[in-house]
Amino acid sequence: MKKLVSYEQVERVCNKLLSEGRKVTARAIYSEIGVGNMATIVEYYRQWREKEAKKIEEEENSILPPTLTHALGKEIRQLLEQKGQSAQLEIREYKEQEKELSEHLGKVEEELVVLKEKHKALEEIFSKQEQQLSVMMTEVAELRTVKEELIRRNMELEIRFNEGEKQQSALREELTQKRELLEEARGQCRESEVRLQERREQSEQLHAHLQEKTQRELALQKELIDLRVKVNEGEVRLEEWQHRMNTMNEEVARSKQEATQWQQQAMEARALVEVSQVDQKKTEK
Repeated sequence: MKKLVSYEQVERVCNKLLSEGRKVTARAIYSEIGVGNMATIVEYYRQWREKEAKKIEEEENSILPPTLTHALGKEIRQLLEQKGQSAQLEIREYKEQEKELSEHLGKVEEELVVLKEKHKALEEIFSKQEQQLSVMMTEVAELRTVKEELIRRNMELEIRFNEGEKQQSALREELTQKRELLEEARGQCRESEVRLQERREQSEQLHAHLQEKTQRELALQKELIDLRVKVNEGEVRLEEWQHRMNTMNEEVARSKQEATQWQQQAMEARALVEVSQVDQKKTEK
């Protein structure tokens, strides 16, 4: 809303400009006051000129002869008419500037609406990408848990395998000793078939026990191999997910950078709108 300006304000500014030796114009008065309507200022300026002209005419009438006074009054009226025409031209210029500013402001507002829509679309894309990233992070965490579990089981199987190897080594040593004893018994103890038969039975039992241990070791080795294959598959899958996550991080970074650029453009547009509004308010005043 435009603030009202009084005749007294215009009169004080005109007298001030006149006392400072500056040119008294409607534009100079508006610049000094800073408020009001230009048409109102021009009207008060015209009244002030007429008032000053009357004062000059009265002073001249009291000093100068009537013929000279009439001639001076005519020149003053012509000068006032010229000033009025100049003021009308200034009013037209202000109206044209106001129209141009209004058109520019409309274009800026349309651009701002477009920028807001683009910014909103970018925010939606960024939100979706954040959701996808959250899902991927959850899946990666699950894969890491699976990997840790597989590593733990692998360590347990390796421990069991090492224990089996130790047992196998002990059994082999025991078997070697038994075989040596058997050979010694065969060489030295041919006397008793019964004792020889007992030794043979013991040897067969030990051999069966060794075969059982060997089968258990083979089963453990197979289980360890399967587990290693699963661990390798898990690592490959984890690498794939990490690659996908890096790709998503790059896309998110680009989206943030674009959003920042759009925000900067929006801020610049807002600044232009604010400057245009300030200029419009000054023009309206």
